[in-house]
Amino acid sequence: MTASWAQAAAAHARGELHQSVWADLQDTGQLPHLAVRVFDGQLCILQRFLYGARPYPEVIAFAEGLAAEAVRIGAARGHAFGITLRGEAELLAGDLSAAEEHLTLGVRLHHAIGGATGEAFSMQRLAEVAMYRGQLDDARALIDEALDLARQTDIGFHLLDRIYGTRIRLARNPTAALHALEDAREAVRGPLETCPGCRITFAVPAAIAAARAKRLDLAEAYKGQSAYLADVVMRLPAWHAAHDEVLGHMAVARGEGAHVAASRFAEAAARFRGAGHPIDALRCERLAVASESGEAGGFGAT
Repeated sequence: MTASWAQAAAAHARGELHQSVWADLQDTGQLPHLAVRVFDGQLCILQRFLYGARPYPEVIAFAEGLAAEAVRIGAARGHAFGITLRGEAELLAGDLSAAEEHLTLGVRLHHAIGGATGEAFSMQRLAEVAMYRGQLDDARALIDEALDLARQTDIGFHLLDRIYGTRIRLARNPTAALHALEDAREAVRGPLETCPGCRITFAVPAAIAAARAKRLDLAEAYKGQSAYLADVVMRLPAWHAAHDEVLGHMAVARGEGAHVAASRFAEAAARFRGAGHPIDALRCERLAVASESGEAGGFGAT
């Protein structure tokens, strides 16, 4: 699995990530015991497709082709992987109905082959679909189930950050979000329980939750993590936008003035729009307006 991750990272650096995934699919069509390792190893590096590196129609077409080829050669794990990747791309592009369809199928396909990692991952994304629809109780139930599944895998370090990050975002108010953050800090410790490519999915909501709860010490720490992860590790447009959103919440928490916070949120919105993330862009546009009117301290999942 580590070798697969390293190979995928190198392929991404060369601009050959598509070819790397196709090669893994072909190599593992007749080796189910290896296929789970290969595709679980691609799990986090494939997130580089999803945060502005490629237009979403291109990502969806690639995922659709990957799933179809997997069916042709009998690679069940590759099929489940491609379907889930497609659902993720549709989610981030704002097509919640299509995302729900394919992520639900991803859960079912992974469950059928005993792929707990992929099942937990698909379920975490389904929780986000429910969150964006305002179905918060459903989302919390899904994220709790995803966490139970993740704890059964031996590569939970690719999952725990993003699951706990979603739990923070689902909190009902700043106090509940801070409690969720503290729970995560107790539960996820050390290099064996986190992943550099996945950590940003926790650092961003953690920084925002701490800022909203006026815990500036924690907020500063996670803001620093999100800056490093966005600028050095990930280097993708949507994560730069996410860090701008963090800075907007920090400006509110520090009392830096309505104009400063509003400009940060507006910049985040523009960057999210450019990356093809309409739901995130709309949230930040609303935060910019709320900042100007002095209402940005409110809390909401979306």
